[in-house]
Amino acid sequence: MRTVILLSFLGAFYCQAQNYGWDSNVYLPGLGRDDAVCFTLDEIVFIGTGNHGGFSESNVFYALNTRNNQWQNVAPFPGTARQYARIEEVGFKAYLIGGIDWNNTPLNDVWEYDYQSDSWSQMNDFPGMARWKACSFVVGGKIYYGTGRDWNQSFNDFWKYDPEKDEWKQAETAPFIPRDETIGFSLYERGFVGLGMDCTGVMQSDIWKYDPYSDTWVYETDFPAGPRWYAVSEVLNGKAFIGTGEDESGNLYNDFWMYDPATQSWEQAENLPSPARRGVSACSIPFKGIFFACGLSSSFQRLTDVSRYTNRNQILPINLNYNEEEKKVYINDLPGYGTLKIVNLQGKLLFESRARVDHVIVDVTNWSRGVYIVWARDQSKKLLIY
Repeated sequence: MRTVILLSFLGAFYCQAQNYGWDSNVYLPGLGRDDAVCFTLDEIVFIGTGNHGGFSESNVFYALNTRNNQWQNVAPFPGTARQYARIEEVGFKAYLIGGIDWNNTPLNDVWEYDYQSDSWSQMNDFPGMARWKACSFVVGGKIYYGTGRDWNQSFNDFWKYDPEKDEWKQAETAPFIPRDETIGFSLYERGFVGLGMDCTGVMQSDIWKYDPYSDTWVYETDFPAGPRWYAVSEVLNGKAFIGTGEDESGNLYNDFWMYDPATQSWEQAENLPSPARRGVSACSIPFKGIFFACGLSSSFQRLTDVSRYTNRNQILPINLNYNEEEKKVYINDLPGYGTLKIVNLQGKLLFESRARVDHVIVDVTNWSRGVYIVWARDQSKKLLIY
């Protein structure tokens, strides 16, 4: 990928990972747990399910209001207690899929949580093989769910769920051999899947990119810290933060690495506060930070801490990368909710977005060569298209 250096009104190049760090820590009011689910709606962090000690699965959920850092009640989850489920947010609702129950039975049920009514509803079951240790991501309001295992095999199939229609369709199978305990995340309208242990018992470090519009997969990169499983991934400001987990020798980690798909580059980020752990849950709130919750330590302690990883500075300079081959501009580190505009030097508006997101990709295939101005709130930056 070729990246063009951009001229800025706001200063020189900086090491992006150094702008992020840990700034708060709270504790789950109930029992510690690992392999739980975590999601956010309206700046509230929801944490639930997982294994809470004594090898007993949970169906309890807790809700942390990040505006006042206080815990509040959430409607009880009516489904079976479970571990290794997946959950994704679409609009003001969240969708919980699969996992394994207290009787070690793989699950394929789907539950919708409606934030406005604080209620759960059962949806159509996942039509593939019931499984746990799967991964998921969201692109374009659709949930993509795949990999994982049951008691007989691992999987590399992927399925697309449309929450509006409550409908499942099979997507293109991933090109890697079946595996479980993978990571999954989405950035710039693409999904990313990788790491985990494959069906031959070998841990992997590769990460693959999925294009939902062409239903195709391509190899993207390798995780620089080596093969591992039980890792966690989450996104903020157009970057992915990946870390923790367990390696082939059984060592646990609390390291984190920042990946920027716009430049296909890695930087080591600040470690998660001790102890090292696996089975961490995570979710993010744009412009506010990533919340990493709980996990299992090397002494088999199920943890209760919830730590926030965030931008240390109030406002970062807008970051632009123009990919000449793709004819696309990657824009991240947006300064907050508001209108993003791109104009030419004559003041003609060529792009505008009011989406509540912290990163955007813009197709400039039909734009002329020259200089453009990117505006976001009170910031501006020059964009040079070759």
